Amino acid sequence: MKTGFSFTRVAGALAIVIGILYLLIGVNYLFMPEAQKEYLKPEFWPAFSAHPASGMIEYIAFAAIGILALGVVPIISGLAGGKVSGFFQWVVSLGMLGFAVHAVEEIRLLALTKRIADAYVAGDAATRSAIAALGLQNLDPLHLFKFGLVGLWVLVVSILGFSKKTLPAVLCAIGIVGGVAFWVNLVGNVLQLVPIVTATAITAIVLGPIWYIWVGVRLLGGGAASAP
Repeated sequence: MKTGFSFTRVAGALAIVIGILYLLIGVNYLFMPEAQKEYLKPEFWPAFSAHPASGMIEYIAFAAIGILALGVVPIISGLAGGKVSGFFQWVVSLGMLGFAVHAVEEIRLLALTKRIADAYVAGDAATRSAIAALGLQNLDPLHLFKFGLVGLWVLVVSILGFSKKTLPAVLCAIGIVGGVAFWVNLVGNVLQLVPIVTATAITAIVLGPIWYIWVGVRLLGGGAASAP
């Protein structure tokens, strides 16, 4: 099924917006209170209750990325290689699933985190102990969907674009490094290796704007794309 050129340009604009949102997340992280950068620690809750703005910005930006990406993933996939195999179509579907779960998770965090933080501050010792023990109870605690599946899609698209010479080699290299970083982050979460999780998350946030904005510019320039 061919995708209209007009939506290809729309997808290009959305990809650029996604890149800008990743950049916003990175800048926001630099100014976020230190206590909010590690939500597994009890100090997170009073810090978030007192200064929720940075956390709210992060949740909104990630949710927007997840929603916008649902319209971008098929177009970028078509730009990289079009209809190539059932496996590639499966990877595209997994990528969209990853973004969808990520969006739902971030919207949930946006709705609940401030309430839980305020309850922690106002609660007694038993309440605080319970909240600290339960944490945020993320939908995707190991980041299997938002990093694992999304990282797989970015990795496969970049490898395909390089092998078929449909995307610039440097752009593909950025995507490959970013996709691998997503998967290393997943392993770090499973093994609870906080330094690895932090390092790979920063890597992804740095490379994400470059990759999405570059792809978006190509789509806006009239890059042919067909949905896989």
